[in-house]
Amino acid sequence: TVVQAVADETTDVTLQLTIPDSVGSGGSGLGWVDDAPWPPLNGQNSVALASSPTGTVITVNATTTTAPTVGATVAWWSSHDLRFHVREVLSWGGSSGAWTLQLDAPLIDSDGNAAPAGDYISPAAVNMEAYGATFRDGMRNLGPGENTTDDFRLPRAARHPYPETDWPSGITSRLMQRVLNAHQEISDWAWIFRSKALPTVPANVALPPNVLVLRHFGIYRDA
Repeated sequence: TVVQAVADETTDVTLQLTIPDSVGSGGSGLGWVDDAPWPPLNGQNSVALASSPTGTVITVNATTTTAPTVGATVAWWSSHDLRFHVREVLSWGGSSGAWTLQLDAPLIDSDGNAAPAGDYISPAAVNMEAYGATFRDGMRNLGPGENTTDDFRLPRAARHPYPETDWPSGITSRLMQRVLNAHQEISDWAWIFRSKALPTVPANVALPPNVLVLRHFGIYRDA
């Protein structure tokens, strides 16, 4: 029996969540931090850093024409420590597609890594850090995908335990059920974007099977 380790395959995910309004808008205190959560997606599948930050100044590619407000909070998902980090907006400039924000602190994660271009920026929720941790930890329980689609090897070469029932390999509603169970204030949700929902099958059986690992992650308000 030949055994080999899996290969990591990165994926980027964004979610749309329905959670309570902010306290200022009559919410329960378990939803969005701001009365007008920013940035909205405006047809995008994510809002990302357009370039690496300069100190506390960042530029994001949000195509909305709605400007952020001073005192608003945004959440950066670090592709290094895989956590949300919340910052306050002290001032802003720019326009649609290139909004410039002055933050209250640099985008430095818990391991001392600075934010790279391409990391996602989301509006902040009260339980933002917990949402990210729950989703990330759920992905850490994913198994590998199939190792072949060769009709001459299947079905004998199909993966066991079965990924459909026993040990999932894909980013599906089963993964989101874990988030819903942990955070009862989420009343609805939808996928906005998954760069890969299932691991890629290797080109040949000599190559290792793939397992999905999270890279960029964003959470946005329902329309």
